[in-house]
Amino acid sequence: MRSTLDGTVNDRGMKESEGKQSSPKSRTLVWFVGPRHRCELVYLIHETVFYATRLIELGQFDSSYATACAFYLNGFLDQLLTAEADLAPVDQKLGGVLENIFCHRPVLFQHFTIAAKRSDTTTVVTNFIYDLMKRLHQAPNFSHYTALYSNKVVNEIILSSTPKVTFDLDAGLVERLLEIFELNEKHCVTLLKHYSQLSHRKFINDKNEKTYHFRLLTVGLDKLAGNQEYFLDQETVSGISKIYVDFIRENGNELNLESLEAALQHYLETFGHSVGHLEEDLFRCFFESKRIGKPMVRLAAFLLGRDTRLRRIFPELVPGNVSKKELMYPLTNVAFAKGVFGGNLGEEGKKVLNMIYNEFKSGLSKTIEKPGKAAVIYKENSVANQQLIRTCMPSNECVDFAKKKLKIDSLELYQLRLMMEIYRKAFEATKEDAGQVKIVHVNVFNVLLQFYNILLKVEDLLKEVDKLNGLVLETFSWIQLSKSCTHLNDLEYGEITATSNWTNFCKFALKVGIDVQKSPDQPNRLDERLHVLLKITALLVDLFYKDNSKPADVVTFYELALSHSRFLEVLLTPFQFKIKTSLVHLLLVLAKKNPSVMDKKHIPLLLGSYGATLTEGNRYLLALIQWYERSGVHMHEYRPYLWGEAAIKHFSIGQDATDQPTLFRINNFEAFRLFNKEKLYNTLNSFPVWRKVDAVAQLPETNFDDLIRPNGSKTVGQYQPTNEIERFVEGRRKPSPAVLHHCAGKREVLAAIYDPAFLLPMLGYLFAPESTDLLDVAGKNGALALPFACLASEDEGMRLAVASVILRIKGHLELSRKFIDSKFWLHLFNATQNGLATLNSRKPTNAANKSPSIASKALSRPAFLPALFIGKTINILPDALNELHATLTQYFLLKDTFDFKAVPHFLVMFHSSDVKHNDHRIFILETIYNGLKTHDDFMVLRLSPVIRAIMDFYDSSLSNRELNILILNTLNSIAKIPKSCEAMVNSLGFLTWLSERIEAIESYHFDTIEAFLGILSNLWYSAKIQQKNYNMKHLNRSVLIMVLKFLPLLSTRSSSKTLTRFLNLLEKTTTLKENEQNLELVSDEVLEFMLAYFEKLFEQHFWHVRYVRMNGTVNDEDSESLAEKLLVQGVDQSTIYILLTLKRFVIRKQRVIRK
Repeated sequence: MRSTLDGTVNDRGMKESEGKQSSPKSRTLVWFVGPRHRCELVYLIHETVFYATRLIELGQFDSSYATACAFYLNGFLDQLLTAEADLAPVDQKLGGVLENIFCHRPVLFQHFTIAAKRSDTTTVVTNFIYDLMKRLHQAPNFSHYTALYSNKVVNEIILSSTPKVTFDLDAGLVERLLEIFELNEKHCVTLLKHYSQLSHRKFINDKNEKTYHFRLLTVGLDKLAGNQEYFLDQETVSGISKIYVDFIRENGNELNLESLEAALQHYLETFGHSVGHLEEDLFRCFFESKRIGKPMVRLAAFLLGRDTRLRRIFPELVPGNVSKKELMYPLTNVAFAKGVFGGNLGEEGKKVLNMIYNEFKSGLSKTIEKPGKAAVIYKENSVANQQLIRTCMPSNECVDFAKKKLKIDSLELYQLRLMMEIYRKAFEATKEDAGQVKIVHVNVFNVLLQFYNILLKVEDLLKEVDKLNGLVLETFSWIQLSKSCTHLNDLEYGEITATSNWTNFCKFALKVGIDVQKSPDQPNRLDERLHVLLKITALLVDLFYKDNSKPADVVTFYELALSHSRFLEVLLTPFQFKIKTSLVHLLLVLAKKNPSVMDKKHIPLLLGSYGATLTEGNRYLLALIQWYERSGVHMHEYRPYLWGEAAIKHFSIGQDATDQPTLFRINNFEAFRLFNKEKLYNTLNSFPVWRKVDAVAQLPETNFDDLIRPNGSKTVGQYQPTNEIERFVEGRRKPSPAVLHHCAGKREVLAAIYDPAFLLPMLGYLFAPESTDLLDVAGKNGALALPFACLASEDEGMRLAVASVILRIKGHLELSRKFIDSKFWLHLFNATQNGLATLNSRKPTNAANKSPSIASKALSRPAFLPALFIGKTINILPDALNELHATLTQYFLLKDTFDFKAVPHFLVMFHSSDVKHNDHRIFILETIYNGLKTHDDFMVLRLSPVIRAIMDFYDSSLSNRELNILILNTLNSIAKIPKSCEAMVNSLGFLTWLSERIEAIESYHFDTIEAFLGILSNLWYSAKIQQKNYNMKHLNRSVLIMVLKFLPLLSTRSSSKTLTRFLNLLEKTTTLKENEQNLELVSDEVLEFMLAYFEKLFEQHFWHVRYVRMNGTVNDEDSESLAEKLLVQGVDQSTIYILLTLKRFVIRKQRVIRK
């Protein structure tokens, strides 16, 4: 190559030489002699480019030279790219080549142009450079090296569109160049700023066709929206909107401006503050357009939802444009959603709404009658459907419609919601008229049953699960609504249960609901979404039939369930399964309606499916077993009850036995072996004092909260409650008195503990006087400790039952010859009995006041904390080698009467001088921590110096990390009890203590930080639930000051729970109007520090927070819409919550600054 080009630049020899080497084969011989080093390839590329530039300077660079140079350059570049394929970009030489070609060759740059009129040399050079760019545009940093060229392209584009300048562009070349390198954000801003000053005529040619300038206008807007860095100023946005308005008013949208409408909406969705910069005429011109497309409708709806100025204009535009249905109805939907027609409408507002209603009335009727043929506007705008009915449809028409005997042939959600809105309005209009409301109420159920029968006939119901969920929610809502009408309390539903619709529904529901399928997303798991079908069936059966009414239908339904091919598979599922829970719930309801369906042959199945824990499914199963027993089913031969897998194995073996009298005989020892020691310990520590021994009287609450926008934007963007108190506060519901006195626990614990309503009667049977002495077995596995915990149960029946069990155990102790230390155990039992006798009787309830016999049988209830101490002691006594055995034995030996009003042995164990003093402290602190279940337990602590002692001991020289965490957990348990928390805050200086201890925390104490934030969170919720007893303004300020102290302690290793609690408290203490002054505590420096910290963790999505900080909140995207957008992008829920909380906080801070 070098010998070919040397010496030919000054004459015409190169052309001839190249002519002789024009064939690819001859060229290959020149430069494919063998593999070359990268440095040599770079040198050859530079040399080729050098000769090309010299030829351009001499005016000799024609198409043949361009072809030859391009051929050689492509060959050298291919070899270089191959040689550097496996090298890091830092080690590659390609960047230097790009810099030499596009940055250090001014001749190439000067001859490059996109003008339509250019010389031959300029044309050749421009095409030559274009080919090089096309070859190299995927190279790293290509846009950086070609910045000069892209700037020149932009400048020439601007020049070509400048008024009074004649400069035509090569449109085809511009299109090709824009495909190679994308315009950066600065170019887009420059171009759009220029375009905004032009007349709309500049974007179309003489033939009324859109030019490349129009395309660049849309590309620029999309580019800015996608990169989220540069935005347009007010004049530019206003100018672009004026261009659109001029197009519409001149051509009536005949040009099809959909690409511009979509690009403009994309940009405005990203930079919401620019919405206020648009011309108001932009919105008006939508109604002037002759052509209304979907992008225009979406843009109009978006603007009405964001721009508050338009909410005044829209009602004015309705009268003259109501016939433009494709545009008007979506805008009406947005208007209702944004409250344009809310509040006090006035006569004009009502007139506008009635005008809209009359225009769309026939369409709404067709949507109900033939939903499959309904117009798209009715399918997509359900808010407008429902609100127009609610506000405009006459009540008498609603009542007439609700009385109609409809024949339904299809189901759509928008149709269902529309009809239910009419039915609800009819119900409100007739609820004072007993006859009318009963007709409406029953007729609606008949319609709903028709919907179910249509839906249940589909081949794959899982594909229609959204429709099923919507139908179930509407049914549940109608059931709840009927409870508010006294005229419906004694209503007979015979005209419903006698119909084929009801019978078919029950049969289909049982058939489809029990038919378990694999999850389409996770083939290894069972899909449980259809459990709602069995659940709603149970509610309907419970409503339509009275208890013990013995309807024949129920027998049929019960037999259908038992004979289902998948019944055993579902019932015997060993893990928590929603379909199993709903199935057992339905069986219980059916059994209560007609006890004749129950047979003792079912008992082995029920015991085999039972898990003996407090999960919802097991609670329903225990209630069903108890109902069998109450209804006269002979169950004595199954005692003592086995459960779970042991019951399945035992009864399946028994079926093959020939000796019928011993078919189900169970050894007591076999029953004791079923007790899991760890689970018994968990039950002792997490004993449910609220549990009643009568399982039928205390069934789980039935609701469909999990169907109300599951993982939706409304719930994702808000704090997710973790306990009962938080759920009451977040749901703004009035709590029951019991909630104020209980320690809020976690539902997950219920699956890890035994149900005392099952275990206690079983222990009573196992320790019957005639039973074998198994005290040694019961003592070792922890079964003897549980009855003492039951003494603190809030249920009178539970306490009476446990008194009987303890007496039976005591009887066995008195007769036992092999149980070690039986005399000491009897002493402990007597001390406990004497302690119970000294307790004051509980204040009689209203029922007790009316009935002296009930009051006389009342059994005193001790606090759970001392009862737990007895239980934990009993678990330690069988282990003589335990470090705590000696001190606990000595304590009870010295006690003839156990004191249930104090923390037992606290001072001795907490200030122990024993070598193993740490074990003693841990034991007593764990007992206090696990023993705090109600306010009564707290009062036991308060009547002694326990609280002050542990608070002073925290972080002292005698304490250690483990003890500190136990103390914090104890204080956290107190904070979870609203009444106890009130005493801590108002009487014991709890807030001051917390503030002082927080200042001593180090950033690497992650568990301590999380514990303190947990205490503050529970303290705030306990105060909020009874805020009348607090100075909430002062409390919020104090909590906020403490929360801000954690800010320097947060790190990249902080858990999501820590961050969530931190932000939730930050939001709760600054949200309400009376807390606005608290925002002054968060200075600009603190805010920037906080934002910088969270930006490190969530850099990818933190733009949404920074944007509000920079550009304000006017016309910005609401939290719900942003949450939906982030969910679609696959962002996890905790990240969405953190981002939205920070955004809301920044917004509140800016509002205070503006004031």
